[in-house]
Amino acid sequence: MQNFMSRGFANITLIVVLVVAIAGGGWWYLNKSNTPATSGATEFPTRQQSTNSETQPIVNNQLTQTNAPPKTTSTQPSGAASVWQTYRSSYGFEIQYPPAWKIVSEAGDGKAGYPGWVVSFGTGTFGNQGYDGELFVFAYEKSSTNVEQYIKDMGKQFSDRQEKRGNITINGISAVKVVVTTPSVPTWDYEAVIIEQQNRFYVMHNGAVKRDSFTDFYKSFKLIPNSVVLPNQLPASKTSGPAPLEVRFSTAGAIPAGEEVESFNIDFGDSQTERGASFFCFESQCIIDHTYVSPGTYMAELYKPGPVASTPRSGALIYGTVTIVGTQ
Repeated sequence: MQNFMSRGFANITLIVVLVVAIAGGGWWYLNKSNTPATSGATEFPTRQQSTNSETQPIVNNQLTQTNAPPKTTSTQPSGAASVWQTYRSSYGFEIQYPPAWKIVSEAGDGKAGYPGWVVSFGTGTFGNQGYDGELFVFAYEKSSTNVEQYIKDMGKQFSDRQEKRGNITINGISAVKVVVTTPSVPTWDYEAVIIEQQNRFYVMHNGAVKRDSFTDFYKSFKLIPNSVVLPNQLPASKTSGPAPLEVRFSTAGAIPAGEEVESFNIDFGDSQTERGASFFCFESQCIIDHTYVSPGTYMAELYKPGPVASTPRSGALIYGTVTIVGTQ
């Protein structure tokens, strides 16, 4: 009897313990489900996450923009270049150069050591410690050389010369951009842009020095329709003689038909000029008399002034030239 009662009490105790354990477990479970995750919990991201409402494709592990506009390469100068100065040449083109720069030199027919014709732009003075400019435009007649020869000569002094070419378009004109470098001189970087026409080709280059301004420079290049092909020989009564030398110039054949004579000037090459309004004209020509007082070699030029009145030679179109030599 006593053993029976002991077993009954033990069973009751076991049942009570089970009920308490079950009740406690339920309370713990309900509270855990309502408790936010702590900062130490590990989160596993989904395979693809996007803040956009539309799913975007992933290509080579990089998110692409499905509606992104196509990339384009501008052939126009940047905003900074829009305030540059404009140079117009009687060789049939115009180009822009930085506002603080100037025309360093203009030369042709082998003058200044260059073949063909060249204009250079920069901030220095020509000939000062060998300075000849920073950005250049050459005009070559195909009768004297050709594009392939020019490219071949770029960096020909280097045995490790490296060349790259690419086709570009500038203001609707097809061009070739050539870059020549040399590992032996890392700072030597010759960039040239070449434009071919029927009988001539133009070369714009950076003087073999990498310059940020070169891109805007060559992108501003434009051909001038119906421009004078080359400066004509300016007729002169004498081209040499003892000083003081009196010379009579004529505009015959130098000024195209239909042009107003008053819009021209003549630069005698001795720091003196005369405006077209004072030319003595009759029939289809005008004459201008001038005396070269001192011995020397002078380049007389008939030209149409550029757009800025205070600097008429900047961007001038040259219509006729002649060399006058005054001897002792």
